[in-house]
Amino acid sequence: MVLGLYSSNRLEITTHSGPLPVCDLCILPLTSDQSFVFLSRSSLSLGVPPIPKRLLPLPTIIQFFVLLLLSLQASRFIFASSVFTPPNEPPTSGVDRSITAVFFLICLEGLCGGSAYVNTFYHVGREGEDREHEGEEGPKRKMEKEFRIGATGASDSLGKLSQDRKRRIPAER
Repeated sequence: MVLGLYSSNRLEITTHSGPLPVCDLCILPLTSDQSFVFLSRSSLSLGVPPIPKRLLPLPTIIQFFVLLLLSLQASRFIFASSVFTPPNEPPTSGVDRSITAVFFLICLEGLCGGSAYVNTFYHVGREGEDREHEGEEGPKRKMEKEFRIGATGASDSLGKLSQDRKRRIPAER
């Protein structure tokens, strides 16, 4: 679970700092991404059932494929109409269909990132509740749960910090 959350953060930040800026559609997709992250992180509060524990890697796997598709769009223009594909001169009117594809992929990436986060913490917080704790006292169980949540939070932070180093803007000289 911890590795999945770490990977999910790495993929999300890599998507935002790698192929997405090259797609020239930064503001709208990033706003929608954060909206969908918020929506998916609120999913359990809205009554959506949690992802089963065995399917927890699925959001991260989907994020990997979103990163792959956005990288291909940035380098090969796989979603763009031939009229909008370089080295052709872009037309003065019309809208390229790649905008819709990139918007959809960014929304999917936001849903998967938020889902990985909320479901990982949900399962970590509930771990051990389904079996009997023979002879264990309450404070020990609380400390174990606190440690599990802390370790998961550390992996979440590590995933963000490991990519944040690469995103820093160099100081002006």
